Amino acid sequence: MGVDGTGIGGNASFGIIPATTWHTAQALSGNAAVKVKEVAPVGAQRKILTDEAIGQFFAEHSRLGKEIIDLTFSGDLRYEGAFWHHIVQLIGTDVGSVATGVYTHTVTMSDIVSGRFYTAVQQILSTRAQLYEYPSVKPMGFKITTDKGSGLMQFECTGIADTCKIGGDATNDSDNMPGGSPGIDYSSNVLRVPFCDARVNINAKSGAAFDSGGDGSDRVFPNAISIEMSRPYVRDFQADRTTTNSQCWQTAEPRHDGLQSDIIVTLEFDEQDSRTWFENFQDATEQKCEILFRQDADNLIKFEFPKLFYLQPDYSIPGPGRIPSVFPFLAQKAQTDPAGMLNITQPFKLTVINGDSNEYHDNSAIT
Repeated sequence: MGVDGTGIGGNASFGIIPATTWHTAQALSGNAAVKVKEVAPVGAQRKILTDEAIGQFFAEHSRLGKEIIDLTFSGDLRYEGAFWHHIVQLIGTDVGSVATGVYTHTVTMSDIVSGRFYTAVQQILSTRAQLYEYPSVKPMGFKITTDKGSGLMQFECTGIADTCKIGGDATNDSDNMPGGSPGIDYSSNVLRVPFCDARVNINAKSGAAFDSGGDGSDRVFPNAISIEMSRPYVRDFQADRTTTNSQCWQTAEPRHDGLQSDIIVTLEFDEQDSRTWFENFQDATEQKCEILFRQDADNLIKFEFPKLFYLQPDYSIPGPGRIPSVFPFLAQKAQTDPAGMLNITQPFKLTVINGDSNEYHDNSAIT
């Protein structure tokens, strides 16, 4: 194995697209590209089963066992792009609408999400000489955070994959697709989300709607934001022998096991000079919150949380300089919708406005 300078990240690409049948890969289309900074792993992760029976001094027999593939990819948050497939499939259902070429994705949260997953493809070399395909990936979690160094918002997605197919074994390999595979087009989805695009409103859940349309006294000015969600999925290994193949080492579609999700919202302040939030924590005063990112009318991301419960704040005096504070909240289901959040009772509602013309949960065209 020689080194020719082509096995570098500059020659790599990554894409995902919703699929319909677990264990069956979906062919990528032109809108599948995900601009990532990092993706792992490359290839399969397998348990190694060594025969440890008595009567031997050295291991004599081993075989490959269960495939345990935790796929993770991360990068700069963007107003559009295929990574939204992962986030929306984790949340629930995207109801899309269009007006003059601009698409609104209204994402509502489901109690249980079944039958939602996607195919992921890693390509290392522009010739597709090294192609790694994950036929079925179940979204398990996402995190959106502020990179205080660059001033850009970041995303990280995690999922459970069934297996990894390499090269000619992959549906998306050029030899298996008439005319060659479409590849992964990185020419679009260039608009990243800077932290300065954010606007945060928060007040008591029992209080009035945010004043002045969100530009009033309910605004707060954190120095960093974090939104993270995970669902309690577990792998489901089943007896699955067929006459031609055994998939018993590959998980079936992962199942829910426990409370449906953990959703944590964190607001971080470099300097805290008010006791109000600490009193709210002591009094267990429930909050409602809106976190908005807006480049312009055609590029917008909005999270609406009808009920936030204070978790333990992080507040200490590090020295003679500014005194920072960190306030984490648990997003919960509200029994009634609060003022200004009509019909929102699930832990949050997501609205995305951009140029993506397909619904994120299943890739169907928005008409």
